[in-house]
Amino acid sequence: MASETAPLSPARAIDLFDGLLLARKQNLQPALREAVERVGVETLNDELDAYAPSESLTKLASLGLRGEIIFPVPAVIEAKPSLIGYYRMLIGVSQKAFSQMYGYGRFASAERKGVLSSDQAAELPELCRAFAVAASALVDTLDSFTARDLSDLTLLTLGSTLYGSHNNQIGAVAVQGVFQAIGEALADFLQVKTGSEIRLKNPAERDVLVKLGSDPDVAVLEQVGDSFESRIAIEVKGGTDVSNLHNRLGEAEKSHLKCSDFRERWTLIHPGRFALDELASETPSTDRFFDVGHVIRQEGDSWDAFLSQFRAAVGLPEHVDA
Repeated sequence: MASETAPLSPARAIDLFDGLLLARKQNLQPALREAVERVGVETLNDELDAYAPSESLTKLASLGLRGEIIFPVPAVIEAKPSLIGYYRMLIGVSQKAFSQMYGYGRFASAERKGVLSSDQAAELPELCRAFAVAASALVDTLDSFTARDLSDLTLLTLGSTLYGSHNNQIGAVAVQGVFQAIGEALADFLQVKTGSEIRLKNPAERDVLVKLGSDPDVAVLEQVGDSFESRIAIEVKGGTDVSNLHNRLGEAEKSHLKCSDFRERWTLIHPGRFALDELASETPSTDRFFDVGHVIRQEGDSWDAFLSQFRAAVGLPEHVDA
């Protein structure tokens, strides 16, 4: 008699994929390339000479690789603080070990939020020198390697991090993905961006704040006179397990009930096999539903609708005059 089987589900892979997309922007080689472009080769070379052993740089050059692919320098971390995660993962150190075993917990917020405090910035030389010791040992031990090999090394550490803390990080990854998508799509109106707040300016010369928090996950406010009015409360539900869809909708409803002062309340969720409009009965406080995967990836009908409705809610035009 054949044993019973259960339907195979890609739910976890979908969640991990969302985490991968965000990591590419924050702590993998694509993010490093972006920071390098900002810093410039001349500054990089000067700092690499100061922080990386010359014999290690020579070996990297013989392999066709630049030094910053393994050795962090202050200018790169200042340009994109979340790259602390890239160099940490490259040497195979988990977030927990980095903070608790090695004593670098004071940099955890910089990696997570992408913003350096003045105290963290002052300690960057010490951090880069510590990384250089480990990175030099890595270069000396490995025989021959490519940029792809180094990328795969970081992915191995990233994968275990995402998988091991799957349930705790799904929501945080999704919220950060939505936050990043808003900032990137509306960059023409950007005034200031920190790890937890985006400040935009609309054509009426009013500031628009996009703030991370809880209840709601993302709050959107618009300046009116000397104060800010609550425009959109956004609840982000990143899980893809269909069996827990009803629980996620219930959580969104509880949060929205606390946000009665907001003009609109939106829920971003993976709808699974359901159409978005079929979810309304489980969270009647939600005014609009959007597919969170579309928003994070910045593609698809749901993303187009989200961006259009967001612009309309805070007075941002579809196009910027040249």
